[in-house]
Amino acid sequence: QLINEDLEQEMSAARLLVSLGRAAREEAQIRVRQPLRCAEVILPQGKKLSSEVLGVVREELNVKDVIFRTSLEGLVTLVARPNYAALGPVFGKATNTAAEVIRALSQEKLKEYRDGGIVEISVDDQLYRLADGDAEIVQEASGTLLVKGEGATTLALDTELDEELLNEGIARELVNRVQRLRKDAGLKITDRIELGIAGESGLQDATTLHREFISGETLALNLVVDREIDGEKFAHLREVEIDDMLVQIGLSMVKK
Repeated sequence: QLINEDLEQEMSAARLLVSLGRAAREEAQIRVRQPLRCAEVILPQGKKLSSEVLGVVREELNVKDVIFRTSLEGLVTLVARPNYAALGPVFGKATNTAAEVIRALSQEKLKEYRDGGIVEISVDDQLYRLADGDAEIVQEASGTLLVKGEGATTLALDTELDEELLNEGIARELVNRVQRLRKDAGLKITDRIELGIAGESGLQDATTLHREFISGETLALNLVVDREIDGEKFAHLREVEIDDMLVQIGLSMVKK
């Protein structure tokens, strides 16, 4: 009697969206800790998720926003792939011309042809009705979107990374690396630390911009950002690589 069927359906949709989003990240080779701007989503019958479940999806996908849409318009572009084997016997020497005309068809015409409608092309001032099999109509993601779908569910992940997102991604990766060093150093989860992070200018900028976030997540009472780590100041040192940048991390427990 306590089963909430609506919530179960929402969570099922959320799990599918997260799965599609992670597959898109993997294809784009973007790590999960790297924040992205948004994901555009189409659910069956134009459904939407409640704010609570939507928050879970945003967190799991690590996106700033999830936008619900009712159609693929703007998410994908239709592209025609002419079938030369079918066109050759009809157009002969003009086959290449016919193929170019087919590729240049508008989105409306391509959709009409894909859906079985009547579409004509003009080659050498002659009109020809495209037959079934003259071309294959495929969907390609628009712009920087990477589109994944299953059944009537589609997710388009915006993979464009600006400086703001990249800096936040570096900060999140730094937190992860510091937490690993804390664990390896045998610190308790409540232990406060002195923290040092050093590297090239890009790393220093990202660390400084997100100083409060990094300090809060790692329980650092003091965070020193520099070009190089002073090894004598920290009990535990480690060198790691983040986004092809060599990073030095040093920490010491703050004794009560």
